[in-house]
Amino acid sequence: GYFILHASAVCINDSAVLFFAPSGGGKSTTTAAFYKYGYSVLADDVVAIRFSEHTTEVLPGIPEIRINQDTACQLELDNATEPDSDWGVKKLYKPVTGERQPKKLSRCYVLEEDKQFSTNKITGNDALLTPLEFVYIAGLAKHVETEHRYFTQCSKIAQTADMYMLKRPKEYSYLTELINHIVDD
Repeated sequence: GYFILHASAVCINDSAVLFFAPSGGGKSTTTAAFYKYGYSVLADDVVAIRFSEHTTEVLPGIPEIRINQDTACQLELDNATEPDSDWGVKKLYKPVTGERQPKKLSRCYVLEEDKQFSTNKITGNDALLTPLEFVYIAGLAKHVETEHRYFTQCSKIAQTADMYMLKRPKEYSYLTELINHIVDD
């Protein structure tokens, strides 16, 4: 089966790069900024991972980004519309075009707000446990069988993708620097 994460994903150099953060932590804004600069969006808010014997792939999701009004204005993203009905926080939906093929997962970033940029590699048990924090329906992982499967899937992610803690300012004026920081990583 697929492993579903509360994350967003873009395509950089023909590989998938994931962004983890709690709700409101900047996943969609980061993804929208990458889109504005010509990168393909693979998925926003809900990411499906597929495992094979030798690879871990991110599957393309719904071709849209859920962003708030301020993000749409700051990034000058046209065609973001308000749906007739929505769940949770009021967001706009921005249709996106681009890559629609699964991509090998190469890197994962946990986004955290700070006054300056810093990137620290997450290793060992922390690399194993980090994706587990962002399992989309973690509350349903109460069964031993499900927990074992989740740990196995997190282990595969930790083995096949580099994982980083990315601290950065959360202001729009730093998004270009954020993109450069990740692309150059």
